[in-house]
Amino acid sequence: MDDGESLNRNEDHFSDSAEREDSLLLTEDDSDELKDDHSSSWCQRVRDQYEIMGLSFFWYFMKWFLPGFCFALSFFIQNLCLHLGTYYYVQWMTRLEGNLDFNATEATFANETLSSRIACGSLHDMFSDYFGKVEVPMFALDMMSVSIPMVWFAATIYTIDLHLWAKCCLCGSLLALGKGFCAIATVVPDSTGWEGCKERLGVSGVLWFQDERNMQFENNIITSLWDLLNLEIIGVISRSGKMRHLRYCADMVYSGHTYFCVLFALGVYDSLRKNTLERGRKNFALLFIVGLLLMIVCLCDVIFILLNRFHYTLDVCMAVLLCYLYYTNAPLARAVDWWSDECWVPKSKQREAELLTTSWKSGEIMVPPCFPFPPFCLMHGRYFLTKENKEAVKERLISSYLLHNPETFQDILRKAIEQEKTDRKYPPLDLVRSEKYLNKLNKTLAEVKDAGKEATYEELMRGMHPDGNECQTIAGELRSLLIADESDEDTSDGDRL
Repeated sequence: MDDGESLNRNEDHFSDSAEREDSLLLTEDDSDELKDDHSSSWCQRVRDQYEIMGLSFFWYFMKWFLPGFCFALSFFIQNLCLHLGTYYYVQWMTRLEGNLDFNATEATFANETLSSRIACGSLHDMFSDYFGKVEVPMFALDMMSVSIPMVWFAATIYTIDLHLWAKCCLCGSLLALGKGFCAIATVVPDSTGWEGCKERLGVSGVLWFQDERNMQFENNIITSLWDLLNLEIIGVISRSGKMRHLRYCADMVYSGHTYFCVLFALGVYDSLRKNTLERGRKNFALLFIVGLLLMIVCLCDVIFILLNRFHYTLDVCMAVLLCYLYYTNAPLARAVDWWSDECWVPKSKQREAELLTTSWKSGEIMVPPCFPFPPFCLMHGRYFLTKENKEAVKERLISSYLLHNPETFQDILRKAIEQEKTDRKYPPLDLVRSEKYLNKLNKTLAEVKDAGKEATYEELMRGMHPDGNECQTIAGELRSLLIADESDEDTSDGDRL
């Protein structure tokens, strides 16, 4: 991933010979493989996929299991960190309540009347102050955030899209770990204030966090970690004697509900786009309607969270932005492609593995059309990462010279062939192909000269062997002669100056 990588949009035409070579490698049989045969049973399609990849069922299963396990583990670590952040927040508020409890209100220069009571302590949020607080059931918020992941899970499993599975799981893992770190790195006052936090935790929850015997990391790390695990897995004993799990306080930056909803909405749209527009099924209406519905659900999730004061505006904005940045991240896309198509897959089978998901490059990025900040929303589509090939640099040099100096290229190619006949560095078949290409090039240049027009790139490349540029086999000699020719031209230009 340290090598240079460039983004190539799949809707654009390939403009240089190296990219043309890639497109030529896709035969009609390959194109048929790109389309999933949904008429066969799901189990048969799974079996066909891991057989094409040259894997046993165990290693194919691990390709699906490990990303999901990493996501689940990261989410569990996030929850532990949120409990720890809640502990620090309760300790902080308890100290403030005992020392600085005021019962006053203050008027600001904007004529807002704000409370200075510790119980109401939360950061100033313009959205919440303007619209006020509207009670939205937490169950409704939870169901809204989990509904889209359920749709994504069903779509991904049905289409057996390992790329999409690995990508969303990796993005989710990074987002979960990032939220957990932010919760303990800087404790932000709860958006509902200390009273709202106590109501959420309940009397038993507040007393548990205030108990000096629980989670004393300063004195005993091992015992404190055990307390943290018990709190997440088992919960605390309520006043009625039953065990109950606690929600969190001060888990502000950034919104977990929002990133869950937005991330998997991107995954659902990505899956639908792959299986309609990019597989020849141009159902734009379905794609537009589903995309619009996903956007509405995400907006409702954000609005209800803000109206309920469950998060600050900063939290939901950061969650949306981070989802977009992670989902369109180039190194992350390359890691997903490596995991899906290369890890444990024999080199002889990697090409077939790439064709299963139409990703025959080093990675793919889907840019959604719904990002709110122009001009990014105008750049939607699927892009591919291409790892720089040092050999392709020679081919691009040759192709560029052919396009701009066809007649000079013709003479230089003839010299390179004559030099190869003497040196014998390459197999005889390569020399024969180069001679055939030279003859066709001579014929093409003669035809366009008689017609009184300039040769197009397609005409100059006519007669090329399907494996690529005929001249790549003698590229060393040809490149040397081209560089010498360029040097001669630069020298003569200097003399004229």
